[in-house]
Amino acid sequence: MQIPRAFATCVTVLALSFWVPITRADSGGIKLKIENLPAGSIPTPVSVSIQAPDGAKTGELISSTNALLAIPVQIQPSSEGATAYWLMPANKNLPSEYTLTFDAPSSKPAADAFRFIDGDGFRDLVYGDHKITRGMIKWDPKDRANTFKPFTHVYAFNGDGFITKGPGGLYTHHRGIFFGFKTQYGDFWHCPDVHQEHEKYLTDQEFTGPVVAREVATNIWVGKDNKPVVRDTRDVKTWRITADQLVIDYDITVESLKGEINLGGDPHHAGFHFRADNEVAGADQKAGSTGTAKYVRPPQATSRPNDFWDNENWVASLFTVRKQPYVVVHMDDSTNPRPIVYSTRSYGRFGSFFTGMVDEGKPLHLKYRLIVMDGAKGFDSPDHYAAMYHDFVSPVKVTVEEK
Repeated sequence: MQIPRAFATCVTVLALSFWVPITRADSGGIKLKIENLPAGSIPTPVSVSIQAPDGAKTGELISSTNALLAIPVQIQPSSEGATAYWLMPANKNLPSEYTLTFDAPSSKPAADAFRFIDGDGFRDLVYGDHKITRGMIKWDPKDRANTFKPFTHVYAFNGDGFITKGPGGLYTHHRGIFFGFKTQYGDFWHCPDVHQEHEKYLTDQEFTGPVVAREVATNIWVGKDNKPVVRDTRDVKTWRITADQLVIDYDITVESLKGEINLGGDPHHAGFHFRADNEVAGADQKAGSTGTAKYVRPPQATSRPNDFWDNENWVASLFTVRKQPYVVVHMDDSTNPRPIVYSTRSYGRFGSFFTGMVDEGKPLHLKYRLIVMDGAKGFDSPDHYAAMYHDFVSPVKVTVEEK
């Protein structure tokens, strides 16, 4: 397998972030040994703490035994030095020894890259000329029905609008990628008399580049007395694998601002969820019984009445929007609270749920992954999605070779 030396040629899907401290090597670059590659045919996003030359923004991971195997690398400065990001091809036959080299500034034409575009009550993430996601962040008490929670839209790969649902339609509170629970201080899922409010972007933590973009936003959950009771921080990394394959990693921190907060509800009405465009709900917009979404599940998944599923750490939803098929895989990290229950509806709303508690000074950390891909390239067999989940929760091994 050969990877051309161009950022635009990163292939296939998937996923996992792994951190290991690395020191600067000699002028020949940093020598790395990479082991425990994924067994499937999916690449693995990797992030590694390094010491890089001043001003370095890009580089290449070059095989020590095959000079034609060169993997594009994005370099981001950090307080401890820098971090390197790349997509590691999944192939057991790939070499294990590499040199991470650094491009001199302006040494080659700039590749397409991510960038943010701010608008009135929203923020777009764009790759080159292609819109990827839109963060809906407006809060207006005079228009609370349309603004009572922040959420994220996902654009169609062909640029024809969103594949996610906004306000209105079947169940107006279902909106794109969204997160919430019912608490003793109010229902922060339906938001009947409380709301979630975008607070700010932490711009000092965000970055964009040719491989990955990071965005960090804080949101407050405001109770009936107009006082905040919870703050959640949504740290999102978006990887554009190809023009029709996307990985979105969510690291969510939930903090109590008012003592012990009970995170409750039920699998249909709490947790981290995705809602497909309202078209997927079908003709029956009252009962939602004519929805067209289908699901692929782990073999060990067990069903309960009312579309509840146990023994399930991931689910793949297959649906069509404006005649284009899509697959969205929802993954719940093994480090998140357990047990969890998945809720999946034929109208295109699916996600995972747990019950728990968060106390002041003891934040709760959660990790989720969404994989969005062209449905024509999706799979009917659960084995493919199980391999993707394995790669999410089981990191590759990266070490510095001894001289």
